[in-house]
Amino acid sequence: MDPDYDLIIRDGTVVDGRGGDPYSADIAVKDGVITAIGDLDGQSADRVIQLDGEYVAPGFIDMHAHADLAVFEPTPEGLNRGDVPKIKQGVTTQVTGQDGLSVVPVRDADKEELARKLGGVDGALDPADWDWNTMGEYLDRVDAHTATNVASLVGHSTLREHVMGAGDHAPTDAELVRMKDVLESSMEEGAYGLSSGLIYPPACYADSPEVEALCSTVAEHDGIFMVHIRNESDYVVESLKEVLEVGKKTGVHVHISHLKAAGSDNWAKADEMIKLIDSYRDEGMNVTSDMYPYTAGSTMLGAVLPPWVHDGGTDATLVRLANPLEREQMIDDMLAQGPCDWDNFYKFSNGGWEGIYVSSVSDGSPYQGDVGKSIAEICREKGIDPTSRKAFHHVFDLLQNEEMGVSMIAHSMSEENKSRFLQLPYQTVSTDGLVMGKPHPRLYGSFPRVLAKYARDEGVLTLPEAVQMMTYRPAQALGIDDERGSIEVGKRADITVFDYQDLKDNATFEDPCQHPEGIDYVLVNGKVAYDNHDGRDELGEQAGDVLYSGA
Repeated sequence: MDPDYDLIIRDGTVVDGRGGDPYSADIAVKDGVITAIGDLDGQSADRVIQLDGEYVAPGFIDMHAHADLAVFEPTPEGLNRGDVPKIKQGVTTQVTGQDGLSVVPVRDADKEELARKLGGVDGALDPADWDWNTMGEYLDRVDAHTATNVASLVGHSTLREHVMGAGDHAPTDAELVRMKDVLESSMEEGAYGLSSGLIYPPACYADSPEVEALCSTVAEHDGIFMVHIRNESDYVVESLKEVLEVGKKTGVHVHISHLKAAGSDNWAKADEMIKLIDSYRDEGMNVTSDMYPYTAGSTMLGAVLPPWVHDGGTDATLVRLANPLEREQMIDDMLAQGPCDWDNFYKFSNGGWEGIYVSSVSDGSPYQGDVGKSIAEICREKGIDPTSRKAFHHVFDLLQNEEMGVSMIAHSMSEENKSRFLQLPYQTVSTDGLVMGKPHPRLYGSFPRVLAKYARDEGVLTLPEAVQMMTYRPAQALGIDDERGSIEVGKRADITVFDYQDLKDNATFEDPCQHPEGIDYVLVNGKVAYDNHDGRDELGEQAGDVLYSGA
């Protein structure tokens, strides 16, 4: 007689994702779907996972992932570079195309420059192997490679550069129409919405009316606008209000990426930020956010430069870095007193160059020895006063010689604010991890850290609250809650099993590439993608799907 089910998880403690109290039950899976929940004694399956009360939750959803190209990079472990650190922390779905940087739309002639612009942020793949131009073509390619489910966004910077180049100018009417048309086509082909990094070029050159015009197209397709706001430091409240007004005027769902207040002078603005978001939500606006549970961020080192330096793209930036007079103007801008209307990382990072660390350079670079060190430490090793103008020149030399392909980690946030933001009822979780060099530990540890540190150890969240913010809330935000995000009959069997008492995020800033402990099993679409019971650490089937919006 054939078994009743493909798989049964027995004697687990179910945390359903919707915020309900945990309860004991068995879970049966057939054809990738949760088919039965309850006492399944006497029922049979091709595979039985026997638990002893471990917690069974929906698979975690990473609302801000940088793995657009890493999903194509195989590893000795058997999966790809973009999936392994996610699967091993319980993530079953990733949202890519973040911060305005996506790998589509792109013309063949522009692939090399776009790959250079990404600088390894989202992984590395020879542009000669980019056999896509449109969102639909890219998603079809991903579908054959991913171990996690993938939902993707159109990047504002990529879209803008595709239509009108990398310069600091407003679009013509025709260019704006073209951007809207390409965005609409991308959403019809499966994109979930638009991302923007209003700190990063060329999206940083866009004014609010341009953003509103694009978001009106997103709203027409019930999509999401995921945005790194224009300023997360001195003008964080004003920048937050800008995108909330975009949502109010267009009706688009606004999702704030990595909600934060950067720089000790701005930590007290958290109250005002929360009240502002609440006021728009009280008016009926759909506003959500995500965050990673650390007080340091990570991005490309080139972000320390004033926006004007980036005008025209990478080659133009390198020309300016080679100009002694323009270098001096850069330093003057970075040292200027008073509130700064651009995100001046030097100003708001803890101790200036003391709080900014080099996290990656190119393979074979003569600067490999700098990786993992602060700019200040590197300068002292070279006999340079880290508070001097010479320290700035060292950074400019590094960027110039690496052709801007350097990433950094910047310490700038408060632990108190992290705890407060985690408790917001619209908050979700992300890794925002760059898959390169000596990465931020969030790439390996974000989700277990929320559960172990903030729920179990510190009681900032209850266990059901923590699971809900990692599962059902993000599924709702993406509009996939009819299929994913909770343990219910009829839902896709994306499931994470963890030992709550033994759960531990091992990744540190000093040694970030360490997988967590206590994630026992991960199922993606009903297939065992990771079996770590009794420390087996075995990767299983590559069963991820591309999630097409509207499908």
